[in-house]
Amino acid sequence: MKMINRIKNKTHNIFIDSKKKIYSNTFCLIRDPYTIFQDYYILKEENYEVVKLPDIYKVRRNACFEAFSKKISILEINNATVFKGSDIVITSKGAILEKLNDFNYSKNIMLDSNLVRNTKKGLEIYIPKETVQITGRCISLLGVFDTIWAHFEVQIFPRLIFADIADLLEDNISILVPKYTDNHIAITINNYLKDKNVTIIEVENDTNYCCEKFYYIPLTAQYPNHTNYLLSSDCVIPKITKDAIYKGLVHSADITNNNNIKEYDKIYLPRNENVGRTLLNGKSIENEFIKLGFKVIEPHKLSYDEKIFIFSNAKIIVGPYSAAFTNLYWCNNAKALIISNLMRTSESYYEVPKVKSLWVTGEDEEPNNPHSSFYVPLNKILSAYEYLLLEKDIEED
Repeated sequence: MKMINRIKNKTHNIFIDSKKKIYSNTFCLIRDPYTIFQDYYILKEENYEVVKLPDIYKVRRNACFEAFSKKISILEINNATVFKGSDIVITSKGAILEKLNDFNYSKNIMLDSNLVRNTKKGLEIYIPKETVQITGRCISLLGVFDTIWAHFEVQIFPRLIFADIADLLEDNISILVPKYTDNHIAITINNYLKDKNVTIIEVENDTNYCCEKFYYIPLTAQYPNHTNYLLSSDCVIPKITKDAIYKGLVHSADITNNNNIKEYDKIYLPRNENVGRTLLNGKSIENEFIKLGFKVIEPHKLSYDEKIFIFSNAKIIVGPYSAAFTNLYWCNNAKALIISNLMRTSESYYEVPKVKSLWVTGEDEEPNNPHSSFYVPLNKILSAYEYLLLEKDIEED
């Protein structure tokens, strides 16, 4: 695996001021790329996936439904252009931006809306001035949320596993990545690719990457950028994607304790009170669980090895809803109590292998806001905790 660092000493933010937008061209929106371009490798056809909703204490349990799940296929496209900060792929036949086709598009908030405008004439797209030509074969790990772990884990990282399934990683191929601020993302990618014949290209801001032979892999799960409100069908992670995440994260990880890392049966995951979705009585809840023998863990402050080892050995995890719970994939026969506002319980994101989860809700400050702060009485949380302890382990079900 080779690494090419193309970051300049001085870069410019691609997210330019809305008053200074300049759309250099208008492109036809490709509504269904699978009818325009040739399938290189089909991972799954469109289907209905069984979605397991989270169990909520004294509200519901064992709830599930079937949700539509889009086709996932690798397409071979000649001379495709991509750039940092967007899910857009520009081709000679038009532009691909699949989220414009989603059933819930009108209520979602598109976070690259300052780069693209959907008009009657087509897609008006801001195109960076500089262009880098990528010769040979190429895949992309770029997107709106390519540096945010929660989205990377379910929508971006599985692209590598799918490319591997299609034997694209066996004969030298370039992989476009952003500059990661989360070192754990970079380590995850490097761990998976360490024995592969690939070249990693770290992209620059404000630069087009024109790929001679581009292998387009769509986002591998339905998970909105941002939204005005949540529906249960907003979050659909196909089984093939969950299997890929589990394989890519767990099977390629070394969970042996070579650094004398301390293990904890009971861990508590706090949430930063300054970033929204705040548990208003969070500090008193945290203190109560410390009294019960819980160790407070902040995963983003751990080394990669520490994070893997601690979660793989934990038996019970408690805390307010946050991205810290994306680490449940490392767990092995554990239980999780997630304290949340009501709207977030629509998500099936944290229904992962080998974890029995239970959610508990209370009073929301803004009931119609998915980012609402909330209050849950201590006695209700402790009651839910005792209930969860009595539940059968996941492997006994």
